Amino acid sequence: MVAKGDILYALYGATSGEVSISKNDGAINQAILAIIPKPNFSSRFVCYQLRKLKHHIYNTYLQGGQGNLSAGIITNLNLLFPTYEEQKKIGDFFYNFDELISSKQQEIDKHKTIRHSLFNRMFVN
Repeated sequence: MVAKGDILYALYGATSGEVSISKNDGAINQAILAIIPKPNFSSRFVCYQLRKLKHHIYNTYLQGGQGNLSAGIITNLNLLFPTYEEQKKIGDFFYNFDELISSKQQEIDKHKTIRHSLFNRMFVN
């Protein structure tokens, strides 16, 4: 079982190394590692640090090809942590930046759909 705010880390298959934060309480299977941040640790900060380390983890532990990670590998990583206030500011900054990118991408997709529709109407077969 995971709680909203827990960090979810994919251990197996094509998605191994992907990391996110749980948006809901729920259940996961053995392919996902749940990381429950201790007090004074920002989930967002930890999530972004793990994303930054993805290629290092792949190159060090998977040695090419699709493979499996383990909880031991992830929990033994050495991560650097500034103060909680700094973690929160950094994590929130990147989260807000990602939200901005996502909203702009949705606008772009909407405009592409409109363009496609106009082309179809304008250039009838």
